Amino acid sequence: MSRGRPTICYDDDAFSASARGGIAKLFAQLVTSVERFECEVDLPFRYSINEHYFELGGNRLVKLPRFRGNARACRVLNSLMLKWPSAYNIWHATYYNTGKLHRYHRSGRALVVTIHDMIPELLSEHFSTNPHLGKQELASAADLIIAVSENTKKDVVRLYGMDPSKIVVIHPGIDIESDRVEEISVPDDFALFVGSRRGYKNFARLIEAFRKAQEQGAVFKLVCVGGGPFSTAEMDLLRSLPNGDVLQISATDAQLRYLFNKALFFVNPSLYEGFGFTLVEAMAQNCPLVVSRASSFPEVAGEAAIYFDPANVESMAEALEVASHDVDVRKRNAARGSMRVKEFSSSLMVERTVDSYRRLA
Repeated sequence: MSRGRPTICYDDDAFSASARGGIAKLFAQLVTSVERFECEVDLPFRYSINEHYFELGGNRLVKLPRFRGNARACRVLNSLMLKWPSAYNIWHATYYNTGKLHRYHRSGRALVVTIHDMIPELLSEHFSTNPHLGKQELASAADLIIAVSENTKKDVVRLYGMDPSKIVVIHPGIDIESDRVEEISVPDDFALFVGSRRGYKNFARLIEAFRKAQEQGAVFKLVCVGGGPFSTAEMDLLRSLPNGDVLQISATDAQLRYLFNKALFFVNPSLYEGFGFTLVEAMAQNCPLVVSRASSFPEVAGEAAIYFDPANVESMAEALEVASHDVDVRKRNAARGSMRVKEFSSSLMVERTVDSYRRLA
């Protein structure tokens, strides 16, 4: 560890849990970028399924291919071949794993915890068990908490009673200069939905609103990216629609940029999000937004979106109909989004995070 230079230890959780997603992308950005800002990186593990990391040029880890159970295999391999980290002065926990506290949070080493959302606490009815059980313990032990939005910071202070001065807001970001685009086969005139469709993501209401918008004359298809194949329950839901109006596909980041650019608009009906990575990705590709007026979305999208009440199907259907028919509204919001997205660059996120590291180190 060089004198005066922060050396950051990142654990394997964000690299062993999932191939894609907001958390995986954020830590892939940090691990591959902070050394440009005179920081050093300590990775005490060897394997990763985090595809964002490799797409960003990461070459210190070994990539496991996609196969059923690869996340579990990655965790097991990393636990068997774990190196004991020693040359760091900051541990940035990549998830809420209290089992790593005894290993990484040692005397003289600061702890940084990023809180991405308070969804299990606020929408517990959508979870059989709390997937963030260790979050409050890690937040209490942390020397610094990074909240991904002002909305998330307010929720942390209100629900955990945390000192606001212990929390800094750093918005996640994307590489807004990236021009890597890969075409993928999709129908004409489609709206885009990205990510998981479970519970609080409000997908069932979106389908009902989509059907109502069709009844009111809207003509467009719905392309769902990620989230896995439709479940049996979702297929039953989709039978109320004309055949082929909704399809599910997988896409790389480069393909997703193409989809955002080609879509009529991007729709996110979520009841709550800590930030909203996909809103930023859409704005970067001049894609109009049609989103919930809920949680952090107005903070991210500002005036660059058509908003609706996520608990009201009629409100959602009306927004979908307006977005599908009104070209001027789409153009106006796309232009506003292309200006607003400059506030959410990955380089700005990394720079602000490094500033926080320096204050601790």
